[in-house]
Amino acid sequence: MKIKEISVSYSEAINTGNFENVKWNITKVAELQEGDDAEQCKEELTNSVYSDMQKLVKFTKLKKIALSSMADKKGKITKAPIYVEDLEKANREMENKY
Repeated sequence: MKIKEISVSYSEAINTGNFENVKWNITKVAELQEGDDAEQCKEELTNSVYSDMQKLVKFTKLKKIALSSMADKKGKITKAPIYVEDLEKANREMENKY
């Protein structure tokens, strides 16, 4: 059997509160060249997809923090840490989780 193409997909849903979610889907396809090792290419493609997904998850969570100080449908405003230092701290905490 000759493998010509490898496709890797990843999907993750992030709870943004108030019974709402953001769902990210990433699919990458690699066309194998003569002499490529299929297992090595699959591993590299998988790592790339996972790395990109972690960036999107981090972005979504930071955006949730920043936007949580906006008024909700009832006009209620919840104060959120929107100072740069707070966002950087949240970013560092998320990096430590992954």
